[in-house]
Amino acid sequence: METLSSLDASFVDAEDQDRRTSFAIASIAVFEGPAPSYEEFLAAIARRLPLVPLYRRKLRKVPFNLGPPVWVDDPNFDLRYHVRQTALPAPGGDQQLRRLMARVVTQRLDRDYPLWEYWLVEGLDRGRWALISKVHHCMIDGVSGTDLYRVIFDLSPEPSPPPAIDDRAAPAEPSGFELAVRAAVNAALLPLRDGRAVQRALAARHIRDYRRLHDDARHRRAGRRNRRRRPRPARGRQEPQPQAAAGQAETRNGGRGQEVSARSGGQAPGRLLILASYGRVQPGTSSSFKILPRVFSGSSSRNSMTRGYL
Repeated sequence: METLSSLDASFVDAEDQDRRTSFAIASIAVFEGPAPSYEEFLAAIARRLPLVPLYRRKLRKVPFNLGPPVWVDDPNFDLRYHVRQTALPAPGGDQQLRRLMARVVTQRLDRDYPLWEYWLVEGLDRGRWALISKVHHCMIDGVSGTDLYRVIFDLSPEPSPPPAIDDRAAPAEPSGFELAVRAAVNAALLPLRDGRAVQRALAARHIRDYRRLHDDARHRRAGRRNRRRRPRPARGRQEPQPQAAAGQAETRNGGRGQEVSARSGGQAPGRLLILASYGRVQPGTSSSFKILPRVFSGSSSRNSMTRGYL
């Protein structure tokens, strides 16, 4: 016994609201060459039927709508009821095939049997034959319906080995009382199942959050290790700076963040970037500054300052 999903159950309910509505999905396949006999086609379908177990089950509704419909094994399953044979009237063209297709599709599937039919159609022009597949929407969707052709037919002229024969006897069909009791028990246990599902979802969320925090901490540790490995100048070590001769130091726009041009005797002119000063540079004097540990030719940010002396 298998319970229908909410979506599949909605198809059944929508069909029940209007007796003239059919929720069957149909497709047609046209083949070249002579058609197989009915017995040959029936035997071929019987060999592949174990690959589609749902084709041996029928739909049962729960009394008083205590739960969604269920699939139960049909103890009286008859393959000949589902595999049918017909022929087109002359000339057997596309118009006659469309009329047959419309007549087959508009007939509702009987709920007392598994909800599918195959029609073997003969009499097509140019020596062809056709197969009409008709399945209820609650069993399959449109894409799955076309994929069933891959189960019924072979992909090459060489026949594939038949599946194992399922000779198990179908269990007895449950009564309406059994279906009602089962639906009532499921309804009573539904809050407990939902609570467990919520707990699993919260636990999964906590695990994801823990993994994300763990990964962030690992990345931060790796970043700190990389920063420690970077070479830094020794604390208190001073790099030689060019000495400005008296009267040769020139200030530009005095105050913080100025550039000082210095010339030393016999050396090429260089440029020192002063980031902050304790006083104004005067010719022939020496002051304490916060400067970069090397000579730069442009501006820099104040956050990268180190203490030094000029």
